[in-house]
Amino acid sequence: MKHEKVTGGLNRSTWGPRLLSWSWLASLLCLTLLPGRAGAVSTVMTAWSGSDGVFNTISLDGKTVYQGQNLGGGNYTGLMYFKRPAGVNFTPGATLYMEVDFKDIGGTGNFGTQYNAVGNDFQFAGFTVGNSVLGSGAYKTAVFRLDNANLHYGENGGTDLRLTQPGPLQLHIVQVRVSDQPTPLYQQLTAFLGPYTGPTYAGGTPVDATTLKGKLLCGYQGWFRTPGDDDNTGWQHYIPDWGGVMSPSKIAVDYWPDMTEYTPAERHVATGFTNPDGTPATLFSANNARTVLRHFQWMEAHGIDGVAVQRFLPGASPDLPTLRVLSHVRTAANLTGRTFFVEYDMTGTPESELVSTITRDWHYLVDSLKLTSDSRYLHHNGVPVVGIFGFFRDRFSPATAHAILDIFKGPGPYQAFVEGAGAWYWNIEPYPEEWKQVIYRMGAWQPWNTGNSGSNPGDVPNSSYWAADQAALAARGVMYVPQLYPGSSDFNRSGKIWDPNADNRQSGAFLWSQVARAASIGASSVFLGMFDEIDEGTQIFKVSSTPPTQARFRDNQGLPSDAYLCFTGQATKMIRGEIPYRATPPNCAAMTQPTIPDAVAPLNGATPAGAQVTYQWTPALALAQGGTLARYELWLDGVITSVGSSTQVTRSTSSGRHVWRVRAVNSLGNAGGWSVAQTFTVP
Repeated sequence: MKHEKVTGGLNRSTWGPRLLSWSWLASLLCLTLLPGRAGAVSTVMTAWSGSDGVFNTISLDGKTVYQGQNLGGGNYTGLMYFKRPAGVNFTPGATLYMEVDFKDIGGTGNFGTQYNAVGNDFQFAGFTVGNSVLGSGAYKTAVFRLDNANLHYGENGGTDLRLTQPGPLQLHIVQVRVSDQPTPLYQQLTAFLGPYTGPTYAGGTPVDATTLKGKLLCGYQGWFRTPGDDDNTGWQHYIPDWGGVMSPSKIAVDYWPDMTEYTPAERHVATGFTNPDGTPATLFSANNARTVLRHFQWMEAHGIDGVAVQRFLPGASPDLPTLRVLSHVRTAANLTGRTFFVEYDMTGTPESELVSTITRDWHYLVDSLKLTSDSRYLHHNGVPVVGIFGFFRDRFSPATAHAILDIFKGPGPYQAFVEGAGAWYWNIEPYPEEWKQVIYRMGAWQPWNTGNSGSNPGDVPNSSYWAADQAALAARGVMYVPQLYPGSSDFNRSGKIWDPNADNRQSGAFLWSQVARAASIGASSVFLGMFDEIDEGTQIFKVSSTPPTQARFRDNQGLPSDAYLCFTGQATKMIRGEIPYRATPPNCAAMTQPTIPDAVAPLNGATPAGAQVTYQWTPALALAQGGTLARYELWLDGVITSVGSSTQVTRSTSSGRHVWRVRAVNSLGNAGGWSVAQTFTVP
């Protein structure tokens, strides 16, 4: 239920670790200390031990290391000071780039930095990458961007900046470097903040990204986090106290993801939970590019068009944790031929900040990420689509609502087709005329329907008003986009008394009643909320039928784990008129697909030695209730051939450029999704 989302959106703590080999760090160090171009200034900062930042100087692995002092009681020096050497000067107000080499020992947690800025001698760096201490024992480098810096010997001992860390964390710092030019490491770690330059879809015809019509799009939260992921902000959305300790007593999701297909690198142990076979239960993080790609492969496999990426209004741009997930979505859409657009969620943002925050962020996405220039970004009527959720009359004034819409009006790079979302009752209650005029200015209106039903078995979602809504909007030239949901459940998150009979999905009938209504009124576009929202029980992605027993979880009511992906794919086809109308759900239990193999060789850019090319891939699995694995099918330059049950096959392949991918077929006769297409060249 989207109106219940946590105030303030995603946690805004800094982005997480990047392991780098020490040899690579050494080469980068050499590059960093040389001028990047005429007038560049780079220096190694001088450590200063004194006042409230006393540290020990020790030797580790033949390196001089500045170690936080033990203060007793499990606490260590909370600050560590550094200053620029005499004769090294940076222009006041410049943007500086700082790299901190450290050994990953001394506890777990994130460290930060404060520095002298113009008008503020205690400015926190808002842009940080790799500042997590995890206890791996490796040498790492954290990168900080210091905006509006003014290093003027302003603090203790003439220092210009200081590292900050929580008391239980003992820092082991090797070196701090500062440059007034972006370092090679900074450029590498922030490359995703520019336009997408990776491979595009090579597996056939991608989803048409030029129109909203004929689309079923899912909301994609992308907000689940785990300790040790790229953020390392700890558990988020899985438990109520983000960053806290996972335990059965404070779980915040009502469903457990089916983790069968995730690789070991994608699985994070959920402390206190075990699978039915006694093995440790695991969970995923959306801050993993492979995980997001996997979700998009499921969409491609089931014929789902794409997603509206939920974007909670950031306090500043760039907001690395959310932009990282947005970048993963962009990459996955390009690799799978899906489409996507950004939907702002205004929940929790003060009215006074709405217009400035959305304007700043939208301009950043357009100008810096070049997001709307991406071939997979959804357009309509020749301009990018942007979703905006939260148009409720009790949240802000009509004047503010108009000002929000004004951000996207008028010709130019920031113009967009606005799909607004908000009060479902706008055309039923005596709704203020000034608010109706707001809705009539939108390109499309999506009344938010989640929760608009009873909570007892047999209840159905309220869709009786949809036809009247559609007619009223059509008279004003506004597209009507009904919002569907598969059910909802938030007992664990809200702390309510568990009721296994409430919020019953009715094995897909709850969702399909809405699909049938949307098809019957000829809706040209449909929004399904959500793809992945297990903390509110609105997800359609794969969830486990055998979740851990250490807490109460719902299962899939006897359906295979991919059943709701199947329902959604079939709904997409029915909305578009590709299959006949039906009032009852299809038999998705009979449509269960095997898992998707990964290509092993040849990969993108490969040049095999000769015409005899060996195609290799990882094994696929038959999901529960999906029979057994029967065979694989090879797609080579658009021609599909059956290649048996082995995970490799050798084929004589002509000279030139070729594209291949592979999929599995189960004993039910159902083909699974294709692996990501790989392009190679035979000499």
